[in-house]
Amino acid sequence: TQEEAMASRPVDTELWLEKKPVLQGAFSARAAPTGPSAVIRKLELAENPSVPRRVDAVVSDTDLRATAGVVDLYRHGITQSHITRVFSVGLLGGGKRRRLVPTEWSITAVDDILGKELLEKVKQHPQVDEYRVFGHAEFGNNVQVLVTPTAWMFEGLEAFNLGSDPVPLADHEFYRGRKRYPDALAGAYHATRLPVLEYLGRERRQGGAVVFMEVYDDWIPLGVWRYREIARAALSDTPAKFEALDEALRFLRPRLRLRIERWLQASHLLRYLARQRRLTDFLPKVRSGPGPASRLP
Repeated sequence: TQEEAMASRPVDTELWLEKKPVLQGAFSARAAPTGPSAVIRKLELAENPSVPRRVDAVVSDTDLRATAGVVDLYRHGITQSHITRVFSVGLLGGGKRRRLVPTEWSITAVDDILGKELLEKVKQHPQVDEYRVFGHAEFGNNVQVLVTPTAWMFEGLEAFNLGSDPVPLADHEFYRGRKRYPDALAGAYHATRLPVLEYLGRERRQGGAVVFMEVYDDWIPLGVWRYREIARAALSDTPAKFEALDEALRFLRPRLRLRIERWLQASHLLRYLARQRRLTDFLPKVRSGPGPASRLP
């Protein structure tokens, strides 16, 4: 299993079973995808796994902490799914401290480790100078991202069972970050924070972000990683840009099935931003066109 986890592509594997595989458990739109199960008597690799040199080097370094190993692999272009596999089967960290980690926990741990690493660099950049809105929908989920012209702050909002007009779940952090686990959103919080930080890092800018997550009736239970990939797809597109928060919210209204008032009711950051005035709000606007009228007095 560890050799397969280190490989960059699927490995041809042979196995012998005690009995014929049986498909057990629920089979429905809400059940997590599972295949048939059986007791394995013997398992062998039928080919040598193709292991990237950097993965082999990090796994072999038993003095390297797990967090440093995750960051090292990420910086060297190893895919996040590959890093998560290696982390999950206990191949990272000090030799005697290595442990098997449940897949769900390892996904969130890698998201959190990479997010914290990127955040320290993002905080060193100048702030974005307008509101930016991104969006993408897939797998029965809708993710809209509002980037704000502020110092770093982040909030995740998630709504499901939309027919009941719910108040979304919410977790947030300001510039200094969180000290407690985001109990409301759990792994979805870290899964959407990471793509925002990746985007800000590419732009070499600092900003805040509010992520709106909607779960529709046709959603598929794929795990929180789906939010990460949907948010990445959204943030890879060209954003809509606005000078004022109310303009950005008007643009968001038809892009969300749940009415905007419910999002405002749940959000700490949107209420905070609505009460704030920036220094630039008190400066006269620069007019376009030639002549003295286009310059500040």
